[in-house]
Amino acid sequence: MTLPARAPGRPGFARAALTVARREIASMLRTPTGWLLGAGFAAFAGLVFVGTTLAPGEPASLRTFFVAGSWLMVVLAPAISMRTLSDEIRSGSAELLATSPASDAAIVLGKYLGAVGVLLLMLLPTLAMPIALWLIASPAPDVGPIVAGYAGLVLAGMCYLAVGLCASALTSSQ
Repeated sequence: MTLPARAPGRPGFARAALTVARREIASMLRTPTGWLLGAGFAAFAGLVFVGTTLAPGEPASLRTFFVAGSWLMVVLAPAISMRTLSDEIRSGSAELLATSPASDAAIVLGKYLGAVGVLLLMLLPTLAMPIALWLIASPAPDVGPIVAGYAGLVLAGMCYLAVGLCASALTSSQ
């Protein structure tokens, strides 16, 4: 049994979603908003790390960073996702996307994956904190809570991004 051939002008679902995601990440990195959000998050994370984690006599733990970071996700994720679909609707490029060979589901998934990619790029500089802890802490910090903390931040951010994407789809205003 052979699979039916795909129409030559229609890309696969995954390829279309990844193309939209790459476009979304690139558009966020081309604007000052993306860089300001990333710099603000990195500065906040650094202040929390230096102010609470590097206290003498305290155990080497990133618990306070993860608690503060989860609260910052409440502000950061909507700032990332508020322009995903609403900006397309407002500028009129939603019609171009709708007439593209990509399906509606691939476009929405691509927008979501692009927002998640931006969130991961913003979390990337904070990986210097566990490395610094391993270098300076006398008993090395436990890896499990650090991995679980980052997983919690990413999952909470993904949840907030999904809600923000839904809100962005419902209105043309950011």
